[in-house]
Amino acid sequence: MTWSFRRPRDARWRDVRIAVIGCGTIAEAGHVPALKALRLAPAVLADRDGARARALAAEAGGRALAVEDYRDHLDAFDAAIVALPHHLHAPVTTDLLRHGKHVLLEKPMAVTPEECEQIVEAARASQGVLAIGMIRHFWQNAQWVRDLIRQGSLGEVQSFDIRDGARAISIASEFALRPEMSGGGVLMNLGVHVLDEILWWLGPVESFEYRDDSYGGNEVNAELDLRLVSGARGTVELSFNRQLRGTAIITGTQGELEVELYGHGLKATPDSLLDIQAGGRVGREIPPSSTELAPIFARELADWLDAIVTGGMPRVPGDEHHVTLARLVQDCYANRRELELPWMRPALAGTQAEVPHAV
Repeated sequence: MTWSFRRPRDARWRDVRIAVIGCGTIAEAGHVPALKALRLAPAVLADRDGARARALAAEAGGRALAVEDYRDHLDAFDAAIVALPHHLHAPVTTDLLRHGKHVLLEKPMAVTPEECEQIVEAARASQGVLAIGMIRHFWQNAQWVRDLIRQGSLGEVQSFDIRDGARAISIASEFALRPEMSGGGVLMNLGVHVLDEILWWLGPVESFEYRDDSYGGNEVNAELDLRLVSGARGTVELSFNRQLRGTAIITGTQGELEVELYGHGLKATPDSLLDIQAGGRVGREIPPSSTELAPIFARELADWLDAIVTGGMPRVPGDEHHVTLARLVQDCYANRRELELPWMRPALAGTQAEVPHAV
């Protein structure tokens, strides 16, 4: 999809009054700049920290109403971007849907499968359009890879190797550090994106082994070994504190692809794979990506707005897929094994460390 950000692609978008609920980093760096890129302005900015809402309203321009509680201003907006701590996703989103609002909900849909089911049921009963903020579905290389695999041009997928870690981002509150608010660490954050891509590209998971470095708090590093229903096997490595390569390598019987997770980069063996058209795109012709968040968030917002004004379906709808994803994350945590960290195991060169014991 290619189009200009100079004006709204559909004039009806301007009739949709949008609230941004949660004025933290993702709203500040992603959603509000994306609205600007689409030549739109939020109608309401809501945050329990009123000063933060007012500061973002000034930055957004226009005449946004800065408030501490969206519930006092339901008549001021038609649709809401929910960018709150994870534990608030279910209560706020179900409330908005029950009031007939359209919702773009940041990932993960919710912390537990049960909360996800509550949101899905609320969406079914609502007149609102629910989309989930999985922005990786809007990278053109990710879309091309999905279509290439589905049309069989990579052959039978045999293995995959995904490494995602240490992309620094500031946070406006401590929620990411508190399990009761975030639901988990690197798996709940980066891992939700990666597992979603695996399900989207390659299909359902049959079995897994999961390891992380949690010692009672949120994990910083995690590893998964996965076997898919298709028979493909793969490894996922995630980290908040180590720089990993940020790509997915997918190997099939007809070749191998390496896909950037944060951009449009692609490599292929044989190189001729990049000349194949899939989903209306040719891999080699996919343009370079911007280093800014606004363009990719703008594509996501445009897709949601299109669904609102046309009555269509967003590219990432709030459906049962996210219940499955939440259940997989929950099962990983329930079956957690300790991640081997060599620097945590004292050892002597060529000998085994002595362990004190009672006599």
